[in-house]
Amino acid sequence: MVTQSDLALLDLPERQLDVMLGDALTAEEFGKRDYSDIERQAVARRWLTANLGRIRSAICGPALHAVLRSAEAEKRNLLFAAVADALIAGFQGLPVPVAVLAARLVHYGLDDLCGPATVGEGVGKADGLDGP
Repeated sequence: MVTQSDLALLDLPERQLDVMLGDALTAEEFGKRDYSDIERQAVARRWLTANLGRIRSAICGPALHAVLRSAEAEKRNLLFAAVADALIAGFQGLPVPVAVLAARLVHYGLDDLCGPATVGEGVGKADGLDGP
């Protein structure tokens, strides 16, 4: 279930979402050191790029097709919830907060991730999540 605080993530800039993802990815490192925001962003982007195939498989299916085609400003919350639900169902052992990742993917652009003409086939950008 998506909460109001989850929806607030949609208003954060991508770099802040990357910092939050980086925090989650480095949280349990043995002898954890303090990472700068730039380092946490880099950790998040490396993880996102390395897991792009799994992310596509989890969210670029037919269930998201109708939402993608009607993702106007008012429907952004529905899109966010659909992405979060798809990640929960299709990406086992996710080491980052689902809501933060869902917001980051909405920022990135699901047409870019899934491919506008091929939604449901898991095809889209292959070069990582450095923005459209």
